[in-house]
Amino acid sequence: KAAFSAMKNAIRYIKIPAQQLFLEAIVLANKPQFRAKAKVCLQNAIKADRTFEKAPLSLCVLYRQEKKPEKAVDMLTQILQHHQSAALHAEMGKCMVLLKRHTEAIVQYELALRIDPDHKETIQAMQELETFMQRGEEEEEEDNYEEAEENKMDDIEDVLVWGSEENKMDDIEDVLVWG
Repeated sequence: KAAFSAMKNAIRYIKIPAQQLFLEAIVLANKPQFRAKAKVCLQNAIKADRTFEKAPLSLCVLYRQEKKPEKAVDMLTQILQHHQSAALHAEMGKCMVLLKRHTEAIVQYELALRIDPDHKETIQAMQELETFMQRGEEEEEEDNYEEAEENKMDDIEDVLVWGSEENKMDDIEDVLVWG
């Protein structure tokens, strides 16, 4: 309840619709029964501003949680036609890994690094994928790699889910800092 209350108060002060919808989605995504509504908010935030990266990145996390990386790929393909960023290409790469399209994942990681050569998340993901591919392990190990990637998604969930009840209010305030 505290998070919903803080969200409603914050939305009054945020005058940018995409950011309002994003904040609402963040709060809704914390409860499984509201995840469908969170996705709608994120989709609307994307429609409102295709350059506001937090919305599509968060929606991708939700799609990957639902084991639907192909939906994330479809959405990212459309967004990348209008707006390029290292984070968006890195996310596309992660989705390609989950779909076992490793060569395409490397292409996406390379595009991300062209935009931001210091993008740490991309550098790490690229190194892990290249190491995996060089080892040439059998499919059983490939499945283990994909599982490891999916488990890493839990670490990425900080875009959507806060660690503890007491940190929620602080994190909501952090979300309001868009820089």
